[in-house]
Amino acid sequence: MRFITVSNVPTASPAPASAKVANPAALTAAQLARALGIAEERVHRLVADGAPAAANGTIHLVHFAAWLNRRLKEREGGGDGD
Repeated sequence: MRFITVSNVPTASPAPASAKVANPAALTAAQLARALGIAEERVHRLVADGAPAAANGTIHLVHFAAWLNRRLKEREGGGDGD
């Protein structure tokens, strides 16, 4: 049996101070598109189709996911009538 010691564990270098962490409660269309692996234009079309977005154009990841889930259920005919 081999034990891993702290010296054997690779460490990640800290992010540079200039690195900007995305706020999941206020993503841009480009950030959301990258996170979902879809084209940014698709995100814009979804917002135009009713996906929730703030007045400044940012998108709350959880609200977007909930909206998308409801939309998919409706399209599959599985809406629960709410």
